[in-house]
Amino acid sequence: MVFAGTALAYIPFLRCEAFWPDEGILLQGAQRILHGQVLYRDFFSFYTPGSYYGLALLFRLFGDSVFTGRVVLLLEGAAMAVLTYLLARRVAARWAALLAAYAMALLTLPFEFITLHNWDSTLLAYLALYAAVLWLERPHWISAGAVGFFAALTCLDEQSKGAGLVLGLAAAAVWLVRRPPWRAQLRPRQGWAIAAGFALPALATAAYFASQGALGAMIADVLWPLRHYLAANSLPYGYMFFHAPIPSTGSWLAKVEAWLWFSPHLAILLLPWIGVGVAAALWLGLRPHRPSGPARGYYLLVGTVMAGLLLSVVLTRQDYGHVAYLTPIFVLTLAWITGRRNPGPAARAAAPVIAVYVLLFFTVAGVHYWARALGGFPATVATAHGRLRMAVPDPVLAYLRRLPPGPIFVYPYLPDYYYLSGRANPTRFAWLQWGQNSPRQFAAARAELAATPPVAVLFDLGAIQWEAKNFPGMPVNSFSGARRLEAYLLRRFHHCATMPAPPQLWAVLLPRGVPCLPAVGWPWLNDRHGP
Repeated sequence: MVFAGTALAYIPFLRCEAFWPDEGILLQGAQRILHGQVLYRDFFSFYTPGSYYGLALLFRLFGDSVFTGRVVLLLEGAAMAVLTYLLARRVAARWAALLAAYAMALLTLPFEFITLHNWDSTLLAYLALYAAVLWLERPHWISAGAVGFFAALTCLDEQSKGAGLVLGLAAAAVWLVRRPPWRAQLRPRQGWAIAAGFALPALATAAYFASQGALGAMIADVLWPLRHYLAANSLPYGYMFFHAPIPSTGSWLAKVEAWLWFSPHLAILLLPWIGVGVAAALWLGLRPHRPSGPARGYYLLVGTVMAGLLLSVVLTRQDYGHVAYLTPIFVLTLAWITGRRNPGPAARAAAPVIAVYVLLFFTVAGVHYWARALGGFPATVATAHGRLRMAVPDPVLAYLRRLPPGPIFVYPYLPDYYYLSGRANPTRFAWLQWGQNSPRQFAAARAELAATPPVAVLFDLGAIQWEAKNFPGMPVNSFSGARRLEAYLLRRFHHCATMPAPPQLWAVLLPRGVPCLPAVGWPWLNDRHGP
């Protein structure tokens, strides 16, 4: 029932297109693989390869479309709701486990219902955690092997999340091996099963890229974020840039309503710290009402894994979105504090209040996403990979359809246009982000554009404001490589139209000597001077 209810609830999101930049990275990368290219050798990405090749396989089997990826996401969301219920049910009442699954379904995937490696890796991490709990309850080499297998797949899907998961599992094993109830379970055979489960997908992946002459490039690209990612992505914990600001003026009632709508998102930021606190209390033996027997091992294992996953966020990018990607696991703590067995007097008194708060205010916050999905995308637009619903007909896609065949270049950051227009990218880079991509990479993109000139360039005129809002830690000296590339574009291409596609404002540049095409139906778009 949890699986079916969640899957049905996500149907309105399947064809909504809001041009989230990260979705285009994965869609375009999977399509390049379908066309015979090899990740890392033929195009750059600092993501590990799991989601790229998994999505390419799904495209091959079920059709190359946005809809294919979204249906898979729907099934992933339903599966994570079931895992939430099953793991919460180990230590909490049925109603509390259902409440946790309900909260997970409301405020996680609807936040960004897009094909994304973050959702894939969260599901894989959840499966690894579930296998670990099964092994804790009844040790067997199959469940032990499954822990290693899904942990390896998580690392191959998103390296920082995989590292946090492995760290949490290893730390929990260190604690468990010192305790008599579980010491006997950690036999060499179990350890070999975990190691074999982990090694199999890792070695198979290394062998594939070695056979394609891309193993060195893979290692370099996967380690690339250690030097470059944090330069532009340093954010405070829970940084939220997607909401309208809480009103500072107006009636007190309006302010209270805004804060009540906003508060569930603040609660989501608190949930992982509850799990970390539970694990820390058990590690240190500080909790006055410590659970005994199997429940104690469960809390220690799950809480320690939460700590490892939270650490992977804190050390990389700790905005609200990256916490939300892991909330399907973190939301287990909601069941712990509302419906755990044998609570103390204070917990027993607080549980119904917290449950009512979650039921009411999480629902109010979640309805916002469904209202937008049902009424915020009235325009149906045909793209190169399926019909999608948009807020307004996109003028950029309409303009691209009228251009002659050939590649386009989108600068600096919206690879969705490559995929939705069905046009190739002449460079190795799905995006070029100021402060993150190195001057050498900007120079490489410039050389590739000279070797394979695009038929058009889409230049985001609002990118500076967008980057400043989303990446406030971007260093001010990060524009040198970008400026040389921009100068090259302005020498070789001329401006033909300016098109609003909120929140972006796109300038369409065509090669010098090629006449401009009018933007039919949008008379104000033919201003060749632009803002």
